[in-house]
Amino acid sequence: MKGVRTLLTFSLRANRTFQLPLNRRVSFRPQHILSNTRPILAPTQTRLSSAHPYNAQHDEDGLDFDSLFKDIDPVFEEHRGNERNERSYAANFNFSTADFSQNEDFERDFYSEHPDCANRSQSDIDAFYRTNGITIGGEKVPRPVLDFSELQFSDHIDSKLRQSNFNVPTAIQSTGWPATLSGRDVIGIAQTGSGKTLSFILPALIHIQAQRPLGRGEGPIALVMCPTRELAVQCERVANQFAGPFIRTACAYGGSSRNIQLDKIGAGCSILVATPGRLMDFLQHGEVNLRRCTYLVLDEADRMLDMGFEPQIRKIIEQIRPDRQVTMWSATWPSEIRQLAKDFISTKSATHIKVGSSDLQASENIQQKFAICHSPDKFKQFKEIIIELKNANKDQFSQFPKTLVFCNTKATCDRLSQQLRNAGLRSNAIHGDKTQSQRDSVLNNFRRGRSNILIATDVAARGLDINDIQYVINFDTPPTCTDYIHRIGRTGRAGKQGTSYTLLTEENGAIVKDLISSLEVINHEVDPKLHKMQQWWIQNRTKAKPRQRPQTRRFKNDHYNNRRNRHYDDGYY
Repeated sequence: MKGVRTLLTFSLRANRTFQLPLNRRVSFRPQHILSNTRPILAPTQTRLSSAHPYNAQHDEDGLDFDSLFKDIDPVFEEHRGNERNERSYAANFNFSTADFSQNEDFERDFYSEHPDCANRSQSDIDAFYRTNGITIGGEKVPRPVLDFSELQFSDHIDSKLRQSNFNVPTAIQSTGWPATLSGRDVIGIAQTGSGKTLSFILPALIHIQAQRPLGRGEGPIALVMCPTRELAVQCERVANQFAGPFIRTACAYGGSSRNIQLDKIGAGCSILVATPGRLMDFLQHGEVNLRRCTYLVLDEADRMLDMGFEPQIRKIIEQIRPDRQVTMWSATWPSEIRQLAKDFISTKSATHIKVGSSDLQASENIQQKFAICHSPDKFKQFKEIIIELKNANKDQFSQFPKTLVFCNTKATCDRLSQQLRNAGLRSNAIHGDKTQSQRDSVLNNFRRGRSNILIATDVAARGLDINDIQYVINFDTPPTCTDYIHRIGRTGRAGKQGTSYTLLTEENGAIVKDLISSLEVINHEVDPKLHKMQQWWIQNRTKAKPRQRPQTRRFKNDHYNNRRNRHYDDGYY
């Protein structure tokens, strides 16, 4: 009969009856509900996770899902349904005490000094340190390597390095590789685009090859923790590029299928690249163990602490054997990172490597340009920059040069991308509202040259290494100079030259002083317009605005307010 829904009536418990429409898909497991104990899951199965809550407390057909699943996991029930609780839930989860009494020994020292390196004089080494601004701390630090041949990598790694057009090691690689391959704990501080990823990936591969092969249910041997999904995917891609056929890698991050990630980990991965949140989710459900982990990497450690991941990082490290090898890599060296290093790194045998200043500074390979305009004229100025880039590169590029544009809001990203596509330019946008598959597709198209312009929020501002980005445009000026340096650091990487454009309006006067200071630190020419804007900001920010009288009356009718405030005994009524 039209308009009548067929119902299925059944009883899950003696005193409860539910009705479900036959034409509605409902996914649940009655055998879990009828049991008072938690179900025993296969290695590839997962329980309900706080990362995938059923948002509605009551289904539209009257079925109370909250009470239905309440007996499955009381801890989960306490935190489910609120995404803000996911991070605190992971941080407050009580792990069982890890037992390290039966840990087997492992190899950690694989470095043998090349004769050319051993015969290098101390004066030559000191000159290399001065030229590259390198500061070294630690006892009996190995000499730096100045050529790939001095490291005696495998033929596979050597061929991959040649294919990647790497001629000589960067400053952080020259000093980081010997220390890491010697089995030392390493703290590496270097600016963005200096080659930190290869500084820990290649030693990880050599470390893995020297260990006993993984058994059933074991792994990973090397764990790399990254702050964002994009950076985690990038690190795994670099590891896959150099790993070879006998070393498996896996990547774990939020916003993607847990089962697919668990299948790759369960198949036996030697290198796991993960974000702290997703890794905590796997650990707390017993789906991943770190008993064989002997090589730990904290990439972009300062960024992870800025994002509030310190509690998760500490709990994850507590699940790894205490004699592990730890390497930390960062662009800055704040007090929070120092405390974390003090708690989890053996300071006696650790090597501290600092390239340049420990304070964040822009690369000298980037030419920084600024355009000052009024807010309504911002898009007009942006259009002029795009036309300038198109005309300036007609002879060098058959298509528009690879350009990364940063905006502060998702709506601005989509609007700019649409306007550029309407103008005939291949452009895509990436921001937090995009699904993980959409973000991966956009980044792959940009890397392969299928799109020339990428419009992004700060989701792409840190850690991403996309080859051959010639220009970075800040359509919206970031709120801090730190964010500005990380944004423009997407160009001018690995010794290449790059150019950045930043649009400044009257709303961005507060950041101009810091921009001038960052330019002066690297001896970059300061645009005179920046000094004028700074003076204008100092003069106008102190001007007091006329005080507006607050509206205290409910209505502007004085007669109404006088009548409302009279006492009843005045005889008014």
